[in-house]
Amino acid sequence: MKTILTVSKLRFKLLSINWIDTLSIQIRALITVLPYLLFVWYFSQNNTNNINFIVTSFLLTLFLGNNIIMVSMYLQEEKRTGRYIYYKLLSLNIFNSIIGSMISWIVVSFFGILISYSIVSIILQSSFEISSLVLAFVALLITTILSVLIGIIISYFVVKKNNIRIVFYSFSILLFFSGNLYPITVFPLPLRVVALLNPVYYGLDLVRYYLSANYEQIVSVSVEWLILIVSTLIIAIISTLLIKKKFANLFS
Repeated sequence: MKTILTVSKLRFKLLSINWIDTLSIQIRALITVLPYLLFVWYFSQNNTNNINFIVTSFLLTLFLGNNIIMVSMYLQEEKRTGRYIYYKLLSLNIFNSIIGSMISWIVVSFFGILISYSIVSIILQSSFEISSLVLAFVALLITTILSVLIGIIISYFVVKKNNIRIVFYSFSILLFFSGNLYPITVFPLPLRVVALLNPVYYGLDLVRYYLSANYEQIVSVSVEWLILIVSTLIIAIISTLLIKKKFANLFS
């Protein structure tokens, strides 16, 4: 725990020193989604449900996808620089360093998404109940943990093959089958079944539901909660076993 906090503080310090890069993280999501909002405003397309669905899905998948990618980026950095050797000499776990780095990244990235979503909500004049916001945050928190765990599993293959493209391919597939820009109800039945096997979909769908950005529910909310929690626990076990039994060979 001490290592995690130390690395996290160091990453926060680096982010504050490189404040221009940090600021770019905060506004990147807004800049990306702004053209769509201007397009909607210019052509007077005021279908709030469609706009809310697309914006919410886009911001969430941007946040979760970056979490998955950054795990591989940080692990590759540790491997390339050889810092893992110093961790061994100091009897430190490399994954404590990765978690510390991810905490700082998630906090900065989350506030960027929050700022963007708040501005969009003001533009759309959206209103939410406190209970819905709390449940949306809890669902997002669990899904954030899930994204990091998935990132750890993918990073094993990235480091093993020394190919960062693996995480981008995996990331694209996961997001496609999470209904990131359109409801999965428009998928053909075989693709819809595949989407329902994707645990990220349930976390994303729950957040959309509580932020009133959802379409027809394929699965009931209570079942989605159950699947999300169970999936997170299963993937946590898999990633833990992978760390204990496989990663040691990569950093030897």
